Amino acid sequence: MEKKIDNNNLNGNRVAWIDIAKGIGIFFVTFGHLSPALPLETHIYSFHMFFFFFLSGLCHDNCKTIGTIVKTRVTRLLIPFLFWNFLSNLIAYYFTRDLTDCIQCFFMISGKICWDAPIWFLWVLFLTEISFSVIIKLTRNKLQINLLFLLFFLVTGFLCENLRITLFLGIVPVALFFFTLGNLSRQLSLQQYLKKTSMLTILLIVSMALNLIFGIYFNGRISVINCEYHNYVFCLIGGVSGIIIYVIISVFLENIKLSAFLSLMGRNTLLLMCLQYYVFNFYNYLANYDIWHQRGTLTALVLALITILLILLISFLLRKTNNKQLKIMFGV
Repeated sequence: MEKKIDNNNLNGNRVAWIDIAKGIGIFFVTFGHLSPALPLETHIYSFHMFFFFFLSGLCHDNCKTIGTIVKTRVTRLLIPFLFWNFLSNLIAYYFTRDLTDCIQCFFMISGKICWDAPIWFLWVLFLTEISFSVIIKLTRNKLQINLLFLLFFLVTGFLCENLRITLFLGIVPVALFFFTLGNLSRQLSLQQYLKKTSMLTILLIVSMALNLIFGIYFNGRISVINCEYHNYVFCLIGGVSGIIIYVIISVFLENIKLSAFLSLMGRNTLLLMCLQYYVFNFYNYLANYDIWHQRGTLTALVLALITILLILLISFLLRKTNNKQLKIMFGV
């Protein structure tokens, strides 16, 4: 049966290639945090967080009321963020006794974040979705006005470059740019273009070349959390080309056995994002030295796969419980 990107499919059933794309994305998040070879790390950082904002925009239902979206996002993003943020700062205080630093990290003063750094994405995505929903309702979802907002987010993101603003507000414009890009792709019926294999193959080759040139060679490793984009134009080219690469690869993988495991990862992105730093620190404890930050692609790959398997096992066990609050906190 043909899968279409419409409200019923995205909000009722899961679209296979989108789950695969999320699985690829969270694999790269985990792998990239374990210091693979620098060119590979640079490639990963050129697109991986932008990829998640794009996919979130693609899945966003513009027909839902703001109240419904706020209620859903509070449950699925804000509550898990507050739980993991509080827990990580509580642990930090136990070891450091630095209450001031923990308070600053908890409230994200001047862009500070707790040691469980990946959770920043939950907060920024929450702000992004709510902001986008308000804009859509005010503009009545008119395509021309949305395109103007896309340009506005682009310019505002440039103005926020290298600024570590409280509550990570400096990241939101760039997040909104990629979120809006994903949502516009939904409105323009992206799925119909994903059926043209010959066109996708050419686009894949072109996008790989663009990412290699602008995302890796000319620009270097970016840091979204620090709003460090180096050359802003090259960063955007690297981000968009990286998104195109892995959207196409996700579509190509849809009927391959490996896709089942990637889909499973895609359905557990929140837990994989929030727990991985705990697992990395556990490796350091076992090895009795900082194995986490030792640069090496093979080591990073092995540790990433072990980390993912361990967290998926935790997810499986959590799904067996009947505790609804626990499942919300852990995003399962």
